[in-house]
Amino acid sequence: MLGLSKQHVHYYIKKMREAGLIKRSKIKWPAFYSLTPRGKKLLTRYERVAPGFLFRLHNVVFKYALKGLAAGPASWTKIRKRNWTAEYGKELGVRVEKTSRSVLVYCDVVEGYNPDELRV
Repeated sequence: MLGLSKQHVHYYIKKMREAGLIKRSKIKWPAFYSLTPRGKKLLTRYERVAPGFLFRLHNVVFKYALKGLAAGPASWTKIRKRNWTAEYGKELGVRVEKTSRSVLVYCDVVEGYNPDELRV
């Protein structure tokens, strides 16, 4: 990730957690972190100082709950897992996985000027 060793990344995650800027979700693995209100305030403050500052996320997975059948044609490839089946496809050059409960969108890089907009 970002060309840094695991130890280097762990060091900075630990520092940001100790400073109250990020918090870890309750899931044990993989580790998901989100900004705390204090972290958002800090980023917003820097956003005003450097309006051209670009936020960049690498190897991001967005998860959306399925609420019904997907609209429009899609060519899914079924992959049999141990005790369930997943369907894979590509939409607009992005890898997509559909399970019985959700759709996972795998992105290599997501960029934006507002960190809150990157989650949507």
